[in-house]
Amino acid sequence: MVIRRAGPLPDRADAIVDAALALAEEGGFDHVRQREVAALAGVALRTLYRKFPTKEELLATGLVRVGDELERRLLRRPLRERTAAGRLTRLFDEMSAVLCEKPKLAQAIVRAMASGVPGTAGAVLAHMQRGVALVTAALRGRSARGGDPTADEIEIALILLRVWFASIVGWCAVPRHASFMTECMAPAIRRLAR
Repeated sequence: MVIRRAGPLPDRADAIVDAALALAEEGGFDHVRQREVAALAGVALRTLYRKFPTKEELLATGLVRVGDELERRLLRRPLRERTAAGRLTRLFDEMSAVLCEKPKLAQAIVRAMASGVPGTAGAVLAHMQRGVALVTAALRGRSARGGDPTADEIEIALILLRVWFASIVGWCAVPRHASFMTECMAPAIRRLAR
């Protein structure tokens, strides 16, 4: 007799990412071992390697989850500050909070992003594009026009995102209060959000 599960089986890639992120949250980058990820996800080790050839590629996909959580936060509490600087400060505070609330996971994801492993490039670029869209929206505010970002908006967004990334790398080296990130971002926001 065969017993069938009710409902669809979870996507294997999602189960693998969930397992990896849970292990990273528990013990950081070094705690994520492919054999343990596969066992926790309930997949064969060869399935894991077929979908994610390296640990860095696997953890870099965590950026999608980070972006999803950020967007959920912004839906619950939209950026309504009156100035571009206020909206940008709040946006980067939220971006930082998503990572800083789980320091070991943040360290693992940032280490994967900065690894230089070629397979991480897609996830990093997609995250940057998502970031550019969020920064552009914060620059424009509610009443501003939509459409594609201008060259100036893209340049401002990329500069701010790079400053934020450098700051989160510094935060990961010595985790501290999330206000550290606000202090790091303040000068760049002041200069660029005029």
